[in-house]
Amino acid sequence: MLRRLAERLPTVELIQARIEDLDLDRRFDLVMVPSGILDTTPRLQRAALHVAPGGRLAFELLNPHWLKAANHPGVRVRSITPTRVDMEVDYRLPDGTVRTQEARDDPLIWPEDIGPWLKTAGLRLERLSGTGDGDLRTSATYYVLSTKRQVRG
Repeated sequence: MLRRLAERLPTVELIQARIEDLDLDRRFDLVMVPSGILDTTPRLQRAALHVAPGGRLAFELLNPHWLKAANHPGVRVRSITPTRVDMEVDYRLPDGTVRTQEARDDPLIWPEDIGPWLKTAGLRLERLSGTGDGDLRTSATYYVLSTKRQVRG
């Protein structure tokens, strides 16, 4: 993925690292993280490290309510607990073939638990929304916009 991005945008700085180990020694007004990457406290805290005081962290998480609501084409939930899920997800590739990806013991963060969870990283919930009509019962993922607390001097 990074190689393709480098070909498309050769002037963009690209860094390959595990998020748990990432330290750019810089802070940003906005940090955006896609695709459920921030589904553990250490990852959330590492991302928050890169947010400037008063800055924002925006990210997307898998919605446990959606997983529990019904069967979904291309998604097979093998087991689900309040904190974890085992599942298989089918992805259709550009050439038409289907690739199945397993998610074993993946963490789940429930939307109603997001506020206290953000506080563990010095963040405050600003906005929570689902996809489409925004209904969290029907949205496969949900989006979080949080603000880093200002340093009081």
